[in-house]
Amino acid sequence: MTFVQIEKRNGMINLDGYSRNKTLKGALKDLAREVAKIDEGEGNIITENIDEYVGMIADGMINEPGCYYIEAEEVHCASRYSEKNDEMEYAEGHWYLYIRFCAPEQESEEPETAQTASASSTGETTLTEEEVKFFNDTVARIKYSVNVRVPIEPMNHEQLTGTNKEALGICWAEDDGTGKPTPFRITIDEFFIHECFLALEKPYMKIEPETLEQVIAHEIAHLHVWRHGKKHTELTERICRLIEKGEPHGLEDSGTASRTGAGEITMAAMQHTTTEQQAKNTAIRYAIYEGNMERLEKKMARIQNKCRKYGCDFRCEEVGEEFRELKDDNGCTYTARFVIIEAEGVAVVSGWRFIASVEHTSKGNIINRACDIEIPERYYTGQPMCEHCNSRRGRKDTYIVMNEETGEFKQVGKSCLKDFTNGMSATVVAQYIAAFDDLIKGEEPCEGCRIERYIETEEWLRYVAETIRHFGYVKYNDDGEMSTRSRASDYYDFNHGESFGPKRTAQIRRELYESGFNADSDEAKAETAAALAWLAEQTESNNYMHNLKTVCALDYIGGKHLGITASLFPTYNRELAREDERRRQEKAAQASEWVGSIGSRIEFKVTEITCITGWETQWGYTKLYKITDEAGNIFTWKTSSWVEDGIKTIKGTVKAHNDYKGTKQTELTRCKCAA
Repeated sequence: MTFVQIEKRNGMINLDGYSRNKTLKGALKDLAREVAKIDEGEGNIITENIDEYVGMIADGMINEPGCYYIEAEEVHCASRYSEKNDEMEYAEGHWYLYIRFCAPEQESEEPETAQTASASSTGETTLTEEEVKFFNDTVARIKYSVNVRVPIEPMNHEQLTGTNKEALGICWAEDDGTGKPTPFRITIDEFFIHECFLALEKPYMKIEPETLEQVIAHEIAHLHVWRHGKKHTELTERICRLIEKGEPHGLEDSGTASRTGAGEITMAAMQHTTTEQQAKNTAIRYAIYEGNMERLEKKMARIQNKCRKYGCDFRCEEVGEEFRELKDDNGCTYTARFVIIEAEGVAVVSGWRFIASVEHTSKGNIINRACDIEIPERYYTGQPMCEHCNSRRGRKDTYIVMNEETGEFKQVGKSCLKDFTNGMSATVVAQYIAAFDDLIKGEEPCEGCRIERYIETEEWLRYVAETIRHFGYVKYNDDGEMSTRSRASDYYDFNHGESFGPKRTAQIRRELYESGFNADSDEAKAETAAALAWLAEQTESNNYMHNLKTVCALDYIGGKHLGITASLFPTYNRELAREDERRRQEKAAQASEWVGSIGSRIEFKVTEITCITGWETQWGYTKLYKITDEAGNIFTWKTSSWVEDGIKTIKGTVKAHNDYKGTKQTELTRCKCAA
């Protein structure tokens, strides 16, 4: 095996590493050889029962700390973090393997060191100095954000009894004589602290999903709300937010409980799957394919109306979007838009919350959950018995409800269900559950739904820029010439696997080859970047500019926006041309001088003549011409005559020397033009 790591904690051996063997059975044989180096008998058991171990891994063992556990995961390669080189190391590997088993007796009989001794009432700890410092720093940071004066200490919970052995955190309390628990201490399991410390550099070593801060926040919440339930959940989440913000004294302390009196000590413990977690009211998010939205919105609206009638909450709203790569029936990849939907249903009446329906079959029960709460495993194979009226008969469906205050689950029949859901019938409950199933189904494009393809905006603009570079810009018209938008779209689709007819396919292939078309060229990237930078600086002076800026700011665009985005480049190029012309005219204006004396006749060669404007007078229609000579001097001439094209020279009388916006202009009259 490769990258093998072995660790002994609390009488258990943790071993993990990678096998180069391509089959699971072969990988387990490699694991057995590594285990045999530590405990030959344990290694032989794996080898002798190799098929049974394959089945155990396939079924998935329950991972309980302090118990035997084995898992395997198929991987692309072996990897580990090298502290020496401060980088990842890679090697050949096809299976990641992890096993936890009891240490051999000869090892467990060795004298324990200060770092591995079991925690006890004498104050000994299984934590290292670094782990103790990590824990104390975390507690200090939490106490800075949350006013709490009860001690928060590490403790080896394995020395406790019952389910408390598996608790990650415990809030200790005693009865003050009135039946009300009075908290006085919080303890966190040392093995869990050890896992959290390891996870700082080796995240794969952490078994529990909770963080150290979350577990401590859970127990602090018990200082204010003793029972698990919605209030405790909300307070835990609030404490976690305060810890994350790091602001001081964000929560008032309920005070340190006195330990005077002989009250019975009780504990509120955070187990691996707690009642608090089950009662947690968290909305579920679904990524719904855009083409399914219209159908689902109608269904969700009907469910919301029915739930409102029975006093049960059901919320379904759009909170965002994302884009994913999909493949069509021809195997071609395309980008599709998914709408992020947040759905939350809480059927709670008189403290009871509807959780799931159970479909009873001969091979076991099918659980249809209405929320993300895990139901007890006894309902996986339980009989169709109503735990409300205690009747047992051949029911096809039963329903699970949960008491929010106590966390108690009950399986009830169709008739008794109304006692827990304010009269909501089993039919409405079925529709309620089906709403979540519909959301799950909506995450995939359904047969017959409209397929809207999306293109990454920047990539599409590069295709347009490259198309214009080789073929020029062609606006859509009716004369049959292919527009830039259509040509760029065909090239994009062709390069992304879209099918065309044989003739068009050959034509596109030839055009791309002969023109050297490359949408990833430096020229296309530079042109796109320059156009987008220019657009970002423009004001939304009209509807077109508003729409253009809005669409080009999107990450992805659909087919209906391809045309307006393609128009970015002619708009950008026209503005560049105007800017060049403006600079040219400014330069020419600076070079202009007055010519001749007023009243004198002059003659000069014309390089440019333009009719600037015209207006009606009592003598007819008068036009104003702007004329430039070879030296760059500017002349003006007001006349009712039409000046023919091809004028080479002009002879006229100087009427005045004018200054227009800083440009010297010579005004002429009685001009004669010669070709």
